[in-house]
Amino acid sequence: MAGCAARPVADNIRAYLQGMDVPLSGYSRFSDQVKKACQQAMQVYGYYEPLIEPERIKDDQWRVKITPGAQVLLAEPQIRVTTPDLKQSAFTSVIKEFNLRAGKPLNQVQYEKLKTALQTRALTLGYFDFQFSQSEIRVNLSEQSAQIILLAESGPRYRIGEIRMPEDEIALELIGSLQPLHSGDVYSVEKLAEFNNLLRETGYFQRVLVRPIVAEAKNAHVPLEVNVTHKPRDNFDVGGGVSSDDEGPRFRLKWRRPWVNPFGHSMGAEIFASQKEQNLAVDYRLPLEDAAKNYASFQFGYQVLHEEDTVLDKFTLGAQRHWQPLDADWQRIAFLRLERETFSQANEPEQVSNLLIPGLTLSRYRHRGGLDMDWGDRQTLTVELAADDVYSDINMLRITANSRWLRSIDEHRFVWRFEARLPPMNLIRCLHRCGSSLAVTNRCVASDTAACRQPMHKGI
Repeated sequence: MAGCAARPVADNIRAYLQGMDVPLSGYSRFSDQVKKACQQAMQVYGYYEPLIEPERIKDDQWRVKITPGAQVLLAEPQIRVTTPDLKQSAFTSVIKEFNLRAGKPLNQVQYEKLKTALQTRALTLGYFDFQFSQSEIRVNLSEQSAQIILLAESGPRYRIGEIRMPEDEIALELIGSLQPLHSGDVYSVEKLAEFNNLLRETGYFQRVLVRPIVAEAKNAHVPLEVNVTHKPRDNFDVGGGVSSDDEGPRFRLKWRRPWVNPFGHSMGAEIFASQKEQNLAVDYRLPLEDAAKNYASFQFGYQVLHEEDTVLDKFTLGAQRHWQPLDADWQRIAFLRLERETFSQANEPEQVSNLLIPGLTLSRYRHRGGLDMDWGDRQTLTVELAADDVYSDINMLRITANSRWLRSIDEHRFVWRFEARLPPMNLIRCLHRCGSSLAVTNRCVASDTAACRQPMHKGI
């Protein structure tokens, strides 16, 4: 094609022509078909009087020369959604987003997208009787103008009717503690999605579906149905591999029991083993106000690390309290962790260090776009303390902050990441990988970082 520079227009023409088969004869009729297809494709973008010249080059090869001509511009549009309370605020933002105003070129793709967006917004807010009373585009070729007329009636906004719960008594109590909406509340797909997410986050259910039964709605009330499928009593995840470095074979086993008792307690364990490192981690969770965002958990860990002539044994005991106030974006985690390390190197005497670390973590997660996420971010801030006056061998203040952002521009997605630590990473590595020598001899002997082999102060 030649003479049609606008890419969306050219792409649409190609889409119309793509399914056409070139005949072995009857070229005049085929030329007319090509002209008609090009005209239909160009009218979508406001070109109603193009000059289209198909030309057969040879056999099944054709060239189409197109002179687009003038583009039809929009006259003042009539776009209105009438609601029972005579307020359009629920739909005004959608209409403004498309900005179909006088003087802009006619674009029927945007017109159809606006119709879909208004219907989607109506369903999102519970206007299940939404319908268009008039939807048309009036084209005046003598004035090269077009007027969009889009009038709709929203109908009443539905409220939540009966909420049909599963018959499982254990699940019923848990679901009731997480329920963000109740009979009589105005319907909102955001609240419905929140309910689904809360049930998934508990870790109890393999399948979760909370949905409106629109076909059974009456008197502007729509019933909800809650369906859940329990996870198996025990869940296992097994993995293994071989590293190309001197770590050798690796093995990992995870186990999780979602329901330990009728109170909704759960527990899990993880084992990791390689030539250099062996880990055991166990955790036990107790739901408090709700199992998704308000619970307590306890952890036990044991680690053995072999690094050349250095051996490190580490025991960890921890307790955490998770909570998130209503209508708050930030999740809080208060924790207390006890770490005891036994360290030995070559023929040196065995050394022991202890750390009692209280701390607080704040985290926030936001996203849009459902499974095909196009916007989101996550922020986390953790503060940890230790004092040699309270069962610890060193004084420590450690602050860790990180954030990730996902943003979209047209079809492109961009991800940024920010991370900061105080003290810097090399000091943290020294503390974790060779905490005993740091606490007792004030010297870091980590074999993997030469910069760590320097005398250090007892207080960090």
